[in-house]
Amino acid sequence: MHSSQPLLDLQNPQMCKVFVEMLQPLLRRIINPNIKLTHSLDNIPRFLNCISKAAEEEEKTAAAITVVCKSFPNNLNWQTLNRNLKKTDIRNSSIINRVLIQLKDPPNAKKALSFFHWSSHFTNITHQTNMYALVIHILVKAKLIKDASALIESVLTRSVTGNGVLPLVHSFMNSYEVTGSSPFVFDVLVQICSKLRMIDEAIDVCVCVGEHGFRLNVISYNTLLHVIQKSDKTELGWRVYEHMIENRTYPNEKSVEIMVDALCKEGKLKKFVDMIDRIDQKRCSPKVIVNTCLVFRMIDEGRIKDGLVLLKRMLMRNMILDTVSCSLIVYGKIKLGELETAWKVYDEMVMRGFKANSFVHTSFIGAYCL
Repeated sequence: MHSSQPLLDLQNPQMCKVFVEMLQPLLRRIINPNIKLTHSLDNIPRFLNCISKAAEEEEKTAAAITVVCKSFPNNLNWQTLNRNLKKTDIRNSSIINRVLIQLKDPPNAKKALSFFHWSSHFTNITHQTNMYALVIHILVKAKLIKDASALIESVLTRSVTGNGVLPLVHSFMNSYEVTGSSPFVFDVLVQICSKLRMIDEAIDVCVCVGEHGFRLNVISYNTLLHVIQKSDKTELGWRVYEHMIENRTYPNEKSVEIMVDALCKEGKLKKFVDMIDRIDQKRCSPKVIVNTCLVFRMIDEGRIKDGLVLLKRMLMRNMILDTVSCSLIVYGKIKLGELETAWKVYDEMVMRGFKANSFVHTSFIGAYCL
């Protein structure tokens, strides 16, 4: 039922210390063959003694794990389990950790949760963040989202992490493979942070999981965008909207609706509707208005190259009109001071059949008037 520990346990501080003391003279001899190994074998008895003690500890640990795990199929209650483990030091986090891993499969998820709570009550200890993360993974994998959400709220509201939300994120990542979890655990975390109005923490999660190659779903981003928009922090909303596209989670109608509301709050909706009218001479969808606004903001903030890279991705996904895209590229090149390149893009635009527009003309005039 349990997995055996290696003979050389480098997580055992005493064993590790003796092993290093024994190894150092040998390494020095390899580097310099002229060094005499007068005491190179002195530590071997101590090392063997450490291995013997570690083996004894492993036997005790394995026995405790066996008792706990066997109690579930036999339907023993917690009082019986208390008696069986009365002489066992269950406070060893390794025992709790390994029992939970034994119960990681969805059919055992409820048992894992019960054991998690029982072990805290029985030992009178407060579980650390890594233990919370392990159980949350198990619950999410079993689709017990309500239970997982309650544990996440407990971690966040009781400040178990001590240093914000990132220690919990890192604990999720450390136990991700051993539990066979799914990226949805990060979605649940973002949604709970948003529910608790922990906006900065939710954004930290978005950034961190993106840097580690995980993608959040659009519902999680929409939940966060909605809370940000209600909190009158529209600038943060644009940053989150930009981040979701950069990480290839593409907006849906709800995302666009939230960002249109943000434009209305900023009093800028008419400005961008009129700007697109000048470029394309016809009304376009809310999606195009929002995406045009995002790229324009990035260019005006001086993040021109990032804005043009994002613009290219939008164009490939049919999230923006060709005429608007070309006009914004011209605008961006002018802002970079690359007038020759801007004229080249403009000429290609005209050759492809797009009509010149007043937005582009005004951009060129502004460049020459500087």
